[in-house]
Amino acid sequence: MNREGKLKLKLFVEGYTEEYYFKKLRKNNNVEITYKEINMEGGGYTSFLEEIKKSSDLGFLAVFVVIDLDKYICEPNQKKPFEELVMYCKRKNKNGRIPYFLVASNRDFEYFACSHCKNYKDSDTTAYITRNFKYKSLEDFKADEKIYDFLNSNSRSYKNAINKIRSKKPYISNEYIIDNKKLDKLIKIKKTNICEDALCYFHSNLYELFDIIGVEKV
Repeated sequence: MNREGKLKLKLFVEGYTEEYYFKKLRKNNNVEITYKEINMEGGGYTSFLEEIKKSSDLGFLAVFVVIDLDKYICEPNQKKPFEELVMYCKRKNKNGRIPYFLVASNRDFEYFACSHCKNYKDSDTTAYITRNFKYKSLEDFKADEKIYDFLNSNSRSYKNAINKIRSKKPYISNEYIIDNKKLDKLIKIKKTNICEDALCYFHSNLYELFDIIGVEKV
């Protein structure tokens, strides 16, 4: 947190959909977010790790690495690169001052998107989006720069999504503490937990990002 009182965060995300969505979190004037969209085609989780390593975290309160688990689950050659990404974040949390929050969704961001609807019951996300949303295809959904506005209109809300994803134990979760006593707010991740059983059902720990930002209080 800088001396002007802003929460300065850096987000690494897989695609434009996530960036389009999370940019709207800037409506909170106490949050300043820097985004880095990473193209994983061809490079997989290795692309993520390479971009993170060469990017500076100086001046940020926290770094969020927002990924999907689809490649880890479905592509055997992505298991080792994913584990290397996890270990890198753990080392940064152990040895560095800036916390690295690893945030993962099983299987993808579309699960979080569908969860904005109270009537979503963990059915196939692509089928739900094309059947219940206004989009003709998943590609149209991903290309919508106003995706946040759509998912937070009518009876849809991120609050529905947060409540839903909190109800399930995620594959990855971060135990952290916040120190508000000093001039600059500090966050320290004490432990990153892995729950193998969570690979059997849809889930996400995206609520950790909302908790740090405090968007529910806006």
